[in-house]
Amino acid sequence: MRIGAVMKGKNRCLTSCAPNVRDDPLYVTRLTKFGARMRSCWFFGLLFVVGCDDSLMAIEVNDTATEVGNDYCAVQGIFASHCIDCHSASAALGGLDLESDAYGALVGVQAEIDAKATLVVAGDPSQSLLYTKMSGTQADNQGGVMPSTGQLDALYIDAVEAWITAGATESCD
Repeated sequence: MRIGAVMKGKNRCLTSCAPNVRDDPLYVTRLTKFGARMRSCWFFGLLFVVGCDDSLMAIEVNDTATEVGNDYCAVQGIFASHCIDCHSASAALGGLDLESDAYGALVGVQAEIDAKATLVVAGDPSQSLLYTKMSGTQADNQGGVMPSTGQLDALYIDAVEAWITAGATESCD
């Protein structure tokens, strides 16, 4: 046996320590199976990386919003990402379903928690319970800040305020 040689099984050298190792059919079979496994591992590893890395797929992900529109479509997007978990058709907490017909459920509609409050008063965010609950300026008898998981980023609150101020129309500009 050569010094430094790696021995495995029946004294077969699995490194390039012997000149005739590549002629050994058992070594070639093992190497072929190992190579096939490694190629498939690299392939699936590459798929995983490509699937998880948005820059490789040319998809831009913006975790910190810097601009939100102020039309109804932008407000619907805010509802979809922050409000639907609690205010959907299947879980309309407070009687508010923002999934089926958010516009019809909000604009000019009296609030269930306060008979004197209207959910959205077109043109007047300070009188709109939706805005006051999102901004944390609601009255003591009108419940807590929404969403209940914590106050939204000011950018989203400003978008809702701008939509209401502009007349709370159902159009998307």
